Amino acid sequence: MAFTLLAFAAPALALPLPQNSIPAGNTTTTVPIMKTAIYVANVTDPALTRDSCGSTRIGDRVLWTCRDTQGYDSQTGKPIALPMMTNSAAWTNLSPSGGPLLAPGPVGAGSNGSNSILQMYGGNTLTMPAYYPLQNTQCPDSGACEDGTRYVVWPDQPPLISQQGSDGSAVAYTWIPNQQLRGVNNGITINPLYHLYKETYTPSADANALPKVEIISTSFYGENAIGYGRYGSMLHDNMAYLYGQTADRETVLARVSPDRIEDRTAYQYYQASTQTWTNSSPVFNTSTVPTAAPKFLNSTSYTTIAEARGLQSTYVIANAGLGGQGTFYYSSYFSRFIWIGQSVGLDGGSATFYITASPAPEGPWAEPQKLFVGQDGDHDIVGGYSLQAHPALLPSGPQVASEKGIYLSWTQQWLESTVGAGYTTPLVYLEFE
Repeated sequence: MAFTLLAFAAPALALPLPQNSIPAGNTTTTVPIMKTAIYVANVTDPALTRDSCGSTRIGDRVLWTCRDTQGYDSQTGKPIALPMMTNSAAWTNLSPSGGPLLAPGPVGAGSNGSNSILQMYGGNTLTMPAYYPLQNTQCPDSGACEDGTRYVVWPDQPPLISQQGSDGSAVAYTWIPNQQLRGVNNGITINPLYHLYKETYTPSADANALPKVEIISTSFYGENAIGYGRYGSMLHDNMAYLYGQTADRETVLARVSPDRIEDRTAYQYYQASTQTWTNSSPVFNTSTVPTAAPKFLNSTSYTTIAEARGLQSTYVIANAGLGGQGTFYYSSYFSRFIWIGQSVGLDGGSATFYITASPAPEGPWAEPQKLFVGQDGDHDIVGGYSLQAHPALLPSGPQVASEKGIYLSWTQQWLESTVGAGYTTPLVYLEFE
């Protein structure tokens, strides 16, 4: 198993651990195995420092959405304290032959002026308005409240493209929970509402113009409802598949026609125990269910928490991820649906990528296997997170993914004394056997 680093001025990546295929008893799907991994570049706008970015393809460019974003002062080598925007978006370009367009860029965050970068651009780097706007109930404009709490509009997944026009236009959707934090990551609302954002892009002469964002609903999923689409999403055979999680980080699945994403009554939910699609979904956290509480989108009632928990378990899809952030996509090379991402509990807080595969969005999914281990930052809270795969960067595009490989990225969090920008987003190309 080879592992190669290009001679860029960039941190070295750790050697991956040996891989294994799925156990012999499960013959439905073989999990792809890593052959080589090559560090490609840092993904960055050198004028900004960005946390936790994901990508999606719009026309012949790639749109990235990220979490906390600050300006970066290349003179001091440190972030500019204010403003800190709760999220941002940017474009990157593709090369004429396909794949990310790489070149040296200005000195700044993730760039020393000579190393290759995948350069982000777009939006207004001076005012940095949040791409997904804060609502009036979220202590705008920054999300910081007088009581010391903070609202964060953090996308966990890139936008789901529901429509693509031949002229490069597109419509996309993103589901984001209404999170209010006290401290670094202590949620005040355990089972928050979900906002549904719609993004519309119309090509123009202004290459820096980002999609127009509007909020469709501030309570698209109610409290204690599962946030379908937050854990992952993909479009396949003219159907949108939306992955969600229970409070125990177990995976569940909904589907809907892409032209009816805004219509909750059009959603169907996969019940794994019966291998059928139904019109009702389990609740997010069964411990919050009172006696005789109505089922989500269903008139039937629970009589006990145990009954609610039992019903919830019938929707759980085994092995469809390991609870941590990741990416679902379809690989035409393997003729399989793929999940690549982070585990919760096994290697949480590190850039340890796992992979699983399935012949259908609903399964059966093979037992996840360790795929690749990247270098973590040295921050004492967490060094590596927001693990993402990027079919949007493949020459064939995310709806085809015919290559025998995939681009991966993650967030390295560093002590300021080590890396002044605080965050780095390495990009790796991983070739499968």
